[in-house]
Amino acid sequence: MAVNGVMDSALRSPIADQPGQSLRIDAAISWEAVQRECAAAGVVLHLTDSYRPLAVQERIFRERYVTHFTGIDHRIWRGVNYWRRPGTASAAVPGTSNHGWGIAVDCGVGSFTSKAYRALSDHGPGHGWTNTAGRQIQEPWHWEYNSAHDQHPSPVPTPKPTPKPTPEDDMPLNPADLDAVGERVKQILRAPEFQTYLRDVPWAHPISGSGMGPAAAEQWLADTRQSVLDISNVVHGLAGQVTALAAQIAALGAK
Repeated sequence: MAVNGVMDSALRSPIADQPGQSLRIDAAISWEAVQRECAAAGVVLHLTDSYRPLAVQERIFRERYVTHFTGIDHRIWRGVNYWRRPGTASAAVPGTSNHGWGIAVDCGVGSFTSKAYRALSDHGPGHGWTNTAGRQIQEPWHWEYNSAHDQHPSPVPTPKPTPKPTPEDDMPLNPADLDAVGERVKQILRAPEFQTYLRDVPWAHPISGSGMGPAAAEQWLADTRQSVLDISNVVHGLAGQVTALAAQIAALGAK
């Protein structure tokens, strides 16, 4: 099952004349057609963003949103309230952005009245591209693809299926292999950064009976909330190590 911001490279395609940019295959083919038509009309399009991995979505969100009240664009992420920093552009909650599905681009068109914007408005909709969502948040550069509205759909190559495990992959591990796996699991659970976070979280300093005033209590709450986020990030990092461990287990089982 596809996951927002974690798209397999086999499902994406680089975009011609746009270094470092990629989209879901059908969206990429469609966007390239829009580029050619706009170029024929004398407008060269330049992308500033396209497919956006989950890690990038999280970085952008943290850059633009804060946990203290600003009165602007309230969002909830991982159960925590966020508000947008004044003077920054809107960003979707990580894991929900259409950039993460490879069906959205940010294009340097300038303003809603520019020649580039008019060219995109003329040639984009017929290929399934619209600025509807972008216009709602005053972003002329944000365009999204809907294959149902593409009047010139192209056949999309079917990704190669993942090979099925060979019988050897299902062989049971011998005792020595199990001991090696057990030691690796212990190393992961004893990771210094994880132990540090568990030791230093402010939960050991409860408000009850402390006599702290409202300002101190508010700071305690903010510190605790940040610690939860920090631990979440550490767990995500350890999850990557567990994934690597799973690969090691598969390799051991194949011996």
